[in-house]
Amino acid sequence: MSQAPIQQPEQPDHRLRGETPSVVFVETLSSFGRLLGETYHKRTLLSPNQTAIIAALIAKDGQTQTELAQALHAHKVSVGIYLAELEELTLIERRRHPSDGRAKCAYLTEILKENIHRGRNAMDDVHQIAIAGVSDANYKIMMKCMKQMHSNLEAQRQIDIDTPPMNKFEFEGAE
Repeated sequence: MSQAPIQQPEQPDHRLRGETPSVVFVETLSSFGRLLGETYHKRTLLSPNQTAIIAALIAKDGQTQTELAQALHAHKVSVGIYLAELEELTLIERRRHPSDGRAKCAYLTEILKENIHRGRNAMDDVHQIAIAGVSDANYKIMMKCMKQMHSNLEAQRQIDIDTPPMNKFEFEGAE
Protein backbone atom coordinates (compact mmCIF):
# COMPACT_ATOMS: atom_id res chain seq x y z
CA MET A 1 0.00 0.00 0.00
CA SER A 2 1.53 3.28 -1.02
CA GLN A 3 1.35 6.33 1.14
CA ALA A 4 0.66 9.80 -0.09
CA PRO A 5 3.72 12.01 0.12
CA ILE A 6 3.95 13.98 3.33
CA GLN A 7 3.20 17.59 2.62
CA GLN A 8 5.41 20.12 4.27
CA PRO A 9 3.57 22.98 5.93
CA GLU A 10 3.66 26.13 3.87
CA GLN A 11 6.22 28.62 5.02
CA PRO A 12 4.86 32.07 5.69
CA ASP A 13 5.67 34.71 3.12
CA HIS A 14 9.02 36.18 4.20
CA ARG A 15 7.76 39.66 3.34
CA LEU A 16 5.11 39.38 6.05
CA ARG A 17 7.51 38.37 8.79
CA GLY A 18 9.59 40.64 10.87
CA GLU A 19 9.76 41.57 14.49
CA THR A 20 10.54 45.20 13.91
CA PRO A 21 10.16 47.55 16.88
CA SER A 22 7.14 49.19 15.24
CA VAL A 23 5.39 45.85 14.66
CA VAL A 24 6.04 44.70 18.24
CA PHE A 25 4.88 48.11 19.55
CA VAL A 26 1.58 48.07 17.65
CA GLU A 27 0.88 44.39 18.34
CA THR A 28 1.66 44.76 22.05
CA LEU A 29 -0.50 47.85 22.55
CA SER A 30 -3.35 46.41 20.47
CA SER A 31 -3.26 43.17 22.43
CA PHE A 32 -3.00 45.09 25.71
CA GLY A 33 -6.09 47.15 24.85
CA ARG A 34 -8.03 44.03 23.88
CA LEU A 35 -7.03 42.26 27.11
CA LEU A 36 -7.98 45.29 29.21
CA GLY A 37 -11.40 45.34 27.56
CA GLU A 38 -11.92 41.60 27.98
CA THR A 39 -10.85 41.65 31.63
CA TYR A 40 -13.11 44.61 32.41
CA HIS A 41 -16.01 43.04 30.46
CA LYS A 42 -15.68 39.85 32.52
CA ARG A 43 -16.25 41.92 35.68
CA THR A 44 -18.99 44.26 34.43
CA LEU A 45 -20.58 42.52 31.43
CA LEU A 46 -20.14 45.80 29.52
CA SER A 47 -18.30 45.78 26.21
CA PRO A 48 -15.42 48.21 25.67
CA ASN A 49 -17.68 50.22 23.32
CA GLN A 50 -20.49 50.41 25.87
CA THR A 51 -17.95 51.47 28.50
CA ALA A 52 -16.60 54.18 26.19
CA ILE A 53 -20.10 55.59 25.72
CA ILE A 54 -20.73 55.61 29.47
CA ALA A 55 -17.38 57.36 30.03
CA ALA A 56 -18.29 59.98 27.41
CA LEU A 57 -21.66 60.56 29.10
CA ILE A 58 -20.00 60.82 32.51
CA ALA A 59 -17.80 63.54 31.03
CA LYS A 60 -20.80 65.28 29.43
CA ASP A 61 -24.29 63.91 30.00
CA GLY A 62 -27.02 64.55 27.44
CA GLN A 63 -25.09 64.12 24.19
CA THR A 64 -26.69 63.22 20.88
CA GLN A 65 -25.74 60.10 18.97
CA THR A 66 -23.83 62.27 16.48
CA GLU A 67 -21.93 64.05 19.27
CA LEU A 68 -21.00 60.71 20.84
CA ALA A 69 -19.86 59.32 17.49
CA GLN A 70 -17.63 62.35 16.98
CA ALA A 71 -16.25 62.22 20.52
CA LEU A 72 -15.47 58.50 20.24
CA HIS A 73 -14.29 58.60 16.60
CA ALA A 74 -16.87 55.92 15.85
CA HIS A 75 -19.52 55.39 13.20
CA LYS A 76 -22.88 56.92 14.09
CA VAL A 77 -24.76 53.68 13.34
CA SER A 78 -22.46 51.68 15.65
CA VAL A 79 -22.99 54.22 18.43
CA GLY A 80 -26.75 53.84 17.92
CA ILE A 81 -26.46 50.08 18.43
CA TYR A 82 -24.46 50.52 21.66
CA LEU A 83 -26.93 53.13 22.91
CA ALA A 84 -29.81 50.71 22.27
CA GLU A 85 -27.96 48.00 24.24
CA LEU A 86 -27.31 50.38 27.14
CA GLU A 87 -30.92 51.53 27.05
CA GLU A 88 -32.09 47.91 27.23
CA LEU A 89 -29.87 47.49 30.31
CA THR A 90 -31.52 50.64 31.74
CA LEU A 91 -28.12 52.31 32.09
CA ILE A 92 -28.99 55.19 29.78
CA GLU A 93 -32.19 56.78 28.55
CA ARG A 94 -32.86 58.83 25.46
CA ARG A 95 -34.88 62.03 25.62
CA ARG A 96 -35.80 64.68 23.09
CA HIS A 97 -33.14 67.28 22.42
CA PRO A 98 -34.05 70.53 24.23
CA SER A 99 -33.86 72.67 21.07
CA ASP A 100 -34.01 70.18 18.16
CA GLY A 101 -37.16 68.09 18.46
CA ARG A 102 -35.92 65.65 15.80
CA ALA A 103 -32.81 64.64 17.77
CA LYS A 104 -32.55 62.67 20.99
CA CYS A 105 -29.96 62.99 23.72
CA ALA A 106 -28.55 60.14 25.80
CA TYR A 107 -28.56 60.53 29.58
CA LEU A 108 -27.21 58.34 32.35
CA THR A 109 -29.97 56.78 34.45
CA GLU A 110 -30.23 56.83 38.22
CA ILE A 111 -29.56 53.07 38.19
CA LEU A 112 -26.20 53.68 36.55
CA LYS A 113 -25.37 56.60 38.84
CA GLU A 114 -26.20 54.50 41.92
CA ASN A 115 -23.98 51.67 40.66
CA ILE A 116 -21.08 53.63 39.18
CA HIS A 117 -18.93 52.43 42.07
CA ARG A 118 -19.20 48.88 40.70
CA GLY A 119 -17.64 49.95 37.43
CA ARG A 120 -14.94 51.90 39.22
CA ASN A 121 -14.21 48.94 41.50
CA ALA A 122 -13.89 46.71 38.44
CA MET A 123 -11.55 49.25 36.85
CA ASP A 124 -9.46 49.35 40.03
CA ASP A 125 -9.33 45.54 40.01
CA VAL A 126 -8.19 45.42 36.37
CA HIS A 127 -5.61 48.13 37.08
CA GLN A 128 -4.15 46.14 39.98
CA ILE A 129 -4.00 42.98 37.86
CA ALA A 130 -2.26 44.81 35.02
CA ILE A 131 0.40 46.51 37.15
CA ALA A 132 1.23 43.53 39.36
CA GLY A 133 5.00 43.20 39.54
CA VAL A 134 5.66 46.71 38.17
CA SER A 135 7.53 48.97 40.59
CA ASP A 136 6.11 52.39 41.44
CA ALA A 137 9.09 54.03 39.73
CA ASN A 138 8.59 52.02 36.52
CA TYR A 139 4.85 52.65 36.64
CA LYS A 140 5.41 56.42 36.81
CA ILE A 141 7.88 56.28 33.92
CA MET A 142 5.51 54.11 31.88
CA MET A 143 2.60 56.49 32.45
CA LYS A 144 4.74 59.49 31.53
CA CYS A 145 5.84 57.74 28.32
CA MET A 146 2.30 56.66 27.44
CA LYS A 147 0.98 60.19 27.97
CA GLN A 148 3.73 61.53 25.70
CA MET A 149 2.94 58.94 23.00
CA HIS A 150 -0.75 59.78 23.32
CA SER A 151 0.05 63.46 22.92
CA ASN A 152 2.22 62.71 19.86
CA LEU A 153 -0.53 60.67 18.22
CA GLU A 154 -3.20 63.24 19.05
CA ALA A 155 -1.07 65.98 17.45
CA GLN A 156 -0.63 63.80 14.35
CA ARG A 157 -4.37 63.10 14.26
CA GLN A 158 -4.99 66.84 14.08
CA ILE A 159 -2.55 67.09 11.16
CA ASP A 160 -4.16 64.10 9.45
CA ILE A 161 -7.61 65.69 9.69
CA ASP A 162 -6.39 68.38 7.29
CA THR A 163 -4.54 65.93 5.02
CA PRO A 164 -6.48 64.00 2.38
CA PRO A 165 -6.09 60.23 2.75
CA MET A 166 -3.72 58.37 0.46
CA ASN A 167 -5.51 56.99 -2.56
CA LYS A 168 -4.99 53.59 -4.16
CA PHE A 169 -2.59 54.87 -6.81
CA GLU A 170 -0.40 56.71 -4.29
CA PHE A 171 -0.32 53.58 -2.11
CA GLU A 172 0.72 51.35 -5.01
CA GLY A 173 3.34 53.87 -6.11
CA ALA A 174 4.83 54.11 -2.61
CA GLU A 175 6.68 50.81 -2.98
